[in-house]
Amino acid sequence: MEVINTATPKNLTSIAATSTSSSSTLAASSFIPLSKLKYTSIWHMEETLPKELMCNLISLQDLKIYYCCGPLSLSRHLTALQNLTVWGSEEVDLTNDGDEMEWHGLQSLRYLRFYHLPNLATLPVGIQHLTSLQSLVIEDCPSLSAIPEWICNFTCLQTLRIRDCPILSKRCEREAGEDWSKIAHIPHLYV
Repeated sequence: MEVINTATPKNLTSIAATSTSSSSTLAASSFIPLSKLKYTSIWHMEETLPKELMCNLISLQDLKIYYCCGPLSLSRHLTALQNLTVWGSEEVDLTNDGDEMEWHGLQSLRYLRFYHLPNLATLPVGIQHLTSLQSLVIEDCPSLSAIPEWICNFTCLQTLRIRDCPILSKRCEREAGEDWSKIAHIPHLYV
């Protein structure tokens, strides 16, 4: 993993990481503590981030994951996370909700975005615990086949954007789609 660090250890608020070696490189990096890190982007990672690193990211507010493989490893320690973007992977596993508690810790999450995930067939069950979610964007996820029933519990959800998801778009058609009744309460719908 290559870590791009443009800040000094005292004022480090963002880093970007790309996969060129082991993720343990980031965990053992010289600018620990990462507890003050607010923004990070992870590119082309072939393994999950080590739990000892995830436990340190207690101030992280914005996480962008691009073209990564394997399971998406979230942590109950990401209590400050407000924005999560998962972009562009045919292999990332979002449905492996073996430990739904990982989603429970994301109670500050307001903006969730899924882009270009061709094999995403269902939204992760753990997302239903994100009752403070304000915006959900789903783009270019052609295998996504339905909106789950529990989206009706998202009383804070203000915006739902569905684009380039042919099956889901048809099911969410205004008044006529099978899933319309599940999303009709959302003020800003873009399907």
